[in-house]
Amino acid sequence: MASLRIQPSLDEQDAAIEWIASEQYSQAEKEAHRLLQKYPRHVFGLKLLAAAIAGQERWTEALEVYRRAFSACEGDWQFLNNYANALKMSGYVAESVKYYRRACVLVPAKTLDPHYNLGLAYIQLGDLKNAELTILAALNVDAMHPMGNLNLGNVYNMQGRHAAAELHYRAALHGMEDNVKLQNNLALCLRRQNRYAEAEKHYRRALEIDPHYVAALSNFSEFMALHGFMHESMMLLREALSTDPQHVESFSNLLFTLGHVDGITREQMFAEHLAFAARFEHPLLASQLPHANVPDPDRPLRVGFVSADLRNHPVVRYLPWVLEHLQRQHPELCLIAYYNYTSRDAETELYQGLFQEWNDVAHLSAEAFAHKVRLDRIDILIDLNGHSGSHRLLSFARKPAPVQVSWMGYVGTTGMKSMDYFIADPVLVPEEPRAQFTEELMMLPATTAFQPCTDAPDVAPQPALASGVFTFACLARMNKISPRAVALWSRILLAAPHARLMLATMADGEPPKPLLAWFAAEGIGAERLHFVHMHSVMRILELHREIDLVLDTVPYNGSTSSSHSLWMGVPTLTLTGDTIPGRMGTTLNLHTGLEEFIASSEEEFVCSAVQHAFDARRLAELRPTMRERFLASPLGQPEVVANALAAALRKAWAKWCAAQE
Repeated sequence: MASLRIQPSLDEQDAAIEWIASEQYSQAEKEAHRLLQKYPRHVFGLKLLAAAIAGQERWTEALEVYRRAFSACEGDWQFLNNYANALKMSGYVAESVKYYRRACVLVPAKTLDPHYNLGLAYIQLGDLKNAELTILAALNVDAMHPMGNLNLGNVYNMQGRHAAAELHYRAALHGMEDNVKLQNNLALCLRRQNRYAEAEKHYRRALEIDPHYVAALSNFSEFMALHGFMHESMMLLREALSTDPQHVESFSNLLFTLGHVDGITREQMFAEHLAFAARFEHPLLASQLPHANVPDPDRPLRVGFVSADLRNHPVVRYLPWVLEHLQRQHPELCLIAYYNYTSRDAETELYQGLFQEWNDVAHLSAEAFAHKVRLDRIDILIDLNGHSGSHRLLSFARKPAPVQVSWMGYVGTTGMKSMDYFIADPVLVPEEPRAQFTEELMMLPATTAFQPCTDAPDVAPQPALASGVFTFACLARMNKISPRAVALWSRILLAAPHARLMLATMADGEPPKPLLAWFAAEGIGAERLHFVHMHSVMRILELHREIDLVLDTVPYNGSTSSSHSLWMGVPTLTLTGDTIPGRMGTTLNLHTGLEEFIASSEEEFVCSAVQHAFDARRLAELRPTMRERFLASPLGQPEVVANALAAALRKAWAKWCAAQE
């Protein structure tokens, strides 16, 4: 009697594998079903079927088949690697790590696949240290592996180790010079090292490869804005949104950029923010769930703070001072941090001491983060980014907390119904602009407090009285300086020929070329401009020994830089704008009793500046009093702001509790 074959022949197996190798997955699936029918007890058919279904990205089905085959294949590194791939692609990233690690133990010494794939899983989980180690293990097998070098470069870029990232990106270039992701990521890495000419070259190369690659369009727009090309930045962002209308980062960057562009009214700004909400928030409103939080108005509250800026960032001059007093004076509030950035620094470690609980959440999806907030039983969730970088507005749109508040990180509405409150003060947001907020305004004595540097130099005497040269200054970043501001400053310099204007260089130490061109067009030569390299906060403070009067930017005013100037005895002359970003200078001066440095028209702005340039005695009189003025205002009283914030949060909570009855 002839024996029955119980397994496919080698020829049958090779023919089936060829369907997979040639990516003809539907044919492979048909062949798998044939083999399973013919050899029902042999695992090859299941392995082939799982691979064929996975190749068609039907991950849930693939997982079911892999699980049927698992007991017969748990010693097969290729099977384990493929099973882990399916888990990862189905969203079970943490579970996939277990099987990648098993595959790494079983894999032959010269095979890198499971090590590399494990590294990618660790990246998704935000475990950058283990990602580095496992991708390095893959590169030990093949040091020039292009994707391995690309992703190790990504790890180092996320950690802020940009020189190391560049080395691996350049190694990857040898194998895939035409890879648009590689060109974009290398450009970003170079920009973060302030190597602007090289960065621009690689951004342009990325867009040559794929003119519609959204990440490159968005990143290049940020690069252009950094150099003062705001209209070009807007065009790139609109192109990105035309390519991918659901690219939330590009839409938020556009909103942020609009605040820096002359001629944009607050009504136009508000309409654009509502458009953001219509596109990204409204589809999520129906899925918002009821909250299980106990509606007791007097119980202790769990207050979450969501930010990507708990690091060396300007917010460090505002938030910690208030948090210290909240923590000390209001034990009924449990403060919980949700840190949404991939790298840490010394400031991050200091922030950790200001919260009772700390969570790193940069690796979580919007849905997963919202789910975590619910599990953490957060009563009040405070957004500290708005439409600035690495925000979590799509999580807020899911309404994971009963009360949601936007504060500090973005000067304007989120546009979202799910954001209940916006923290402001009556000076920053007077009656008329309040209609431009979807949020209810939570008013404090000051929007926040500003913490001066404790080691700041002493206030110096008025420099013009000793030198005879009057020094105006604007030390703002380039994307705040508009052609309109340059036109105003040029009128001042033309009317005061003995004056000069101090400006900041780019981070690479070079004067911004657009700025020189704008001044030249207004009749101001480079000899009237004094460029300084601000490589540290202490350097900025020391420069005030030479500064007589700061000129504010339009349409987006200075805030942190103007506060530093005030502490160093130098007022900022500001022109009140139509939008909230254009009222920050006015707010600072009104809080500190410096109304005489607020202009309501361009003519008044120019005349006031010229008057001070020819008679600096009033400035000399004010200079030694500025720190006292600051400390007497809510801006210099964090305990006042903290107490008002605690009371306002309690009131908002009581309102929510009452609505549950």
